[in-house]
Amino acid sequence: MINLYLLEDAYGFGNRLLMWNAWYNFLSNQDKDFTIYVCRKNQFKELDYFNYPKTKHGCSGLSYYGRKKRFKGDLTFPKNQPCECKSSILKLTELSTNTTEKVGSGDYVAIDGMNFNTDFYSENSFYDGKTGYNTFNFPLQSITSKDKEYFNKVKSRLTDVVGVHFRRGDIHNDGHGLFLDLDYYTNLMDKIIEYNPNQEFYLSTDGEFSEVEYLHTRYNIITSEDFGYKPHYKYMRYPCVFPRFSEPDFTDILGLRSCLGIIPSKSTWSDVCIYWSNIYRIENLNHIEVLFNNKLLDANGNPYGERNNYGDWVNMDKGE
Repeated sequence: MINLYLLEDAYGFGNRLLMWNAWYNFLSNQDKDFTIYVCRKNQFKELDYFNYPKTKHGCSGLSYYGRKKRFKGDLTFPKNQPCECKSSILKLTELSTNTTEKVGSGDYVAIDGMNFNTDFYSENSFYDGKTGYNTFNFPLQSITSKDKEYFNKVKSRLTDVVGVHFRRGDIHNDGHGLFLDLDYYTNLMDKIIEYNPNQEFYLSTDGEFSEVEYLHTRYNIITSEDFGYKPHYKYMRYPCVFPRFSEPDFTDILGLRSCLGIIPSKSTWSDVCIYWSNIYRIENLNHIEVLFNNKLLDANGNPYGERNNYGDWVNMDKGE
């Protein structure tokens, strides 16, 4: 048995999910069975809301940022920064995905992670820029929400809604790049309104209301607040302070995964929703034309609106 402890190697939920996804792939190619452990109390709060396969709550006792200061050596060395959950520090063997030999049974701690961000896009996905269709084979498809009733409530409300992920970092120059301007969103939303003047949009954003008020006044906007959870915002000065994953975030993820299509930002938050439930990607006018002219078919020639048979969609189809 391989027991692997993941540390929070990223700020945002999307990056953490990609890291988990890639380590799951890595361990699936080993000869031994495995269990992934993450600290739900402090580092992976989303485990309160989702069921991850072959994943349990368990902490190495270390924080990533403290451990990174001593990349090699005894992990029990007292200068390592402990996790805020105050768990005992375990003695673990460092494991990197650069390992070429098969991994034997034992207790390990992951020492890399963000490189999977690149691997995820380059090796595991195919995106057709003309149709917006994505093909994929990701373990994250088997992650399910714990509250099926709530997911069904969100899904039934948003099935014909277009999702919009407005990443605050795209309008704030925080030094990290990947910026989009407001016109990117409004040009696409205006074109959609030409096809359907009554179109509703589900807006997922970490922007302050004043920064997205224009969208609220111009379009029919739905947010997590319509489901009882007011959006919360992150502090944009470096280093960013991200709120704990909680009900507004859970609602946003379920909401974007339930929409007819998503206008994405340059963010893994958008991408994991698109890949997770095979949601149509809307990034140019051609995507909109395909969507509203009923040309939208999946790789098997079936209407794209039938979604896929992964994760929560499987459980919901069975009435679970």
